Amino acid sequence: MTAVAPESRKADYTHLTPEEFRLIRILSEFETPTGARVVTRQALDEGVELSEATVSRILLRLDRMGLTTRVERKGRLVTEEGRQLVDDTQQSRLIHDELRHALNITDVSQLVDLLRARRGLEQEAALLAAQHATAEDLEELRANVELYRRTVGTPDGIRPGMEFHRLLIRAARSPLLEAIARTILYDPVEKFEPALSAIVGEHGDLDQAVAQHVEIVDAVEAGDADRARRLVHAHLSDFLEEADLFTKHANPSVVRRLLALIL
Repeated sequence: MTAVAPESRKADYTHLTPEEFRLIRILSEFETPTGARVVTRQALDEGVELSEATVSRILLRLDRMGLTTRVERKGRLVTEEGRQLVDDTQQSRLIHDELRHALNITDVSQLVDLLRARRGLEQEAALLAAQHATAEDLEELRANVELYRRTVGTPDGIRPGMEFHRLLIRAARSPLLEAIARTILYDPVEKFEPALSAIVGEHGDLDQAVAQHVEIVDAVEAGDADRARRLVHAHLSDFLEEADLFTKHANPSVVRRLLALIL
């Protein structure tokens, strides 16, 4: 049984405290009106010790937010809005836990898989950047390329190389793409950048990487979306191939030592 919150009681509930969310989640597990005493016992069973008076005060706050409602003297029910909040929050936490597990990179082969995902996203970002990049975006990309040219092959060149891709994502002017890139792709990969640069420096051509960055910016500035997309695909495919070859042919002890330095 789910109650409907009176329209006048609805409020901003985007900043629920942990205790508030726990109590509304407990209450959502009951189909009939439930009192503060039962909710208090259930919280205690979960290892959370709250007095019945404290629980009553929290439930009153939830009433005012429109997330719970009193049913005469029988107790409380979670409203439709409250139940939706519980469902959405639990689903978000499940997704977060799954992502955290998936992004817990412990070997280079997992890193290669993540780079494949990055390639797909950046191709779309390059296409959008060619359509939406501002003069400021282009200026930042050009400045980054020049810094990368001066520092490539040195420890100081690692960050500009990575920053180029962040700037390209930003130039796409897509908050969704930028959020996905930051949360799923770049933060987990960033700690591996020194290792990746070492791999490319040993087996690839870092000067070629600089030239590819220049070509990508040229295509974005020209508004050539298809060319920008193809150039990013080629650039990251080269990077992927070098990392993949390294995992297949490097001495396993070298790979383990390399990972030990950064994990």
